[in-house]
Amino acid sequence: SIDGVIKGFTVSASPNPFRDHVTVNIESNSDESLSMLLINSEGKIISRKNVNINSGTSTYYFNDLQYLPAGIYFMSINRKNATNKMELVKQ
Repeated sequence: SIDGVIKGFTVSASPNPFRDHVTVNIESNSDESLSMLLINSEGKIISRKNVNINSGTSTYYFNDLQYLPAGIYFMSINRKNATNKMELVKQ
């Protein structure tokens, strides 16, 4: 998995490399609204989830990704005052 750490906010995505799904775990010390974007290497948004998370651990699933071509993708977690970006590899 790849981990991104911002104070009071931790994101991990697994498995990496992935085949048909990605699980995103978010640990936050506050309630907030996020948008999660799965982006391809050309910058095109493949999948978007807008969520309201609660303090603690939240888990989200990006399923049905088996149709994506193999290559490099990015998971971008956009918050009010920060963006957390992780590189993912599709097998």
